[in-house]
Amino acid sequence: VITAGDKLYRFPRSGEVWEKGLVEREILEKLSAHPELSVPHLISVNENPAYAILTSIPGKNLSPEAIRSLSTDHQQYIGEQIGTFAYHFHKLFHTDDIKPLLPKDDPQILYANYLQQILKDRSEKTAVWVREAWPKHNHPGDTVIHDDLHTHNMLFDDNSNLTGVIDFGDVSLGSPEQELRYTYWISDIVLDNAIA
Repeated sequence: VITAGDKLYRFPRSGEVWEKGLVEREILEKLSAHPELSVPHLISVNENPAYAILTSIPGKNLSPEAIRSLSTDHQQYIGEQIGTFAYHFHKLFHTDDIKPLLPKDDPQILYANYLQQILKDRSEKTAVWVREAWPKHNHPGDTVIHDDLHTHNMLFDDNSNLTGVIDFGDVSLGSPEQELRYTYWISDIVLDNAIA
């Protein structure tokens, strides 16, 4: 990625990456009609040589540690912002719109075993909730999800408020619980308010 003023130039590492980016470009094109979601907007695509030009969004990444150092009220607010983004994003797309864009041989991966493994030694309230809730609420493939919603793909302003979400290259079909799995690593407070 090269940044020049208010534009981002994305160059793929390979033809396979460029093909995978088809889903991201389609998603960004559809999201451009929804200004309530702060995401990069697709300006243009060039096929030879392959690159895409996108608008940049103001903001910077915050580490989970930096977010945990904020007041409880602010962590709650960030959780609400993440949950609001996910809710609106999930409502914008129907699985039938995205299925044709996904690779035919790419299985829908369930994270139940993954979550059981990473949470098995944890006793925090949220870890227990995720362990118990996952099997009851997992509806694989019925929601279009960002699927990479962690702090590296979230941008924050100088007051630590969420200003936007980037990197839609892993959009897939899953469940809201799957979407919010990375917020567990930020803090229980953020996750509790993202799922509220």
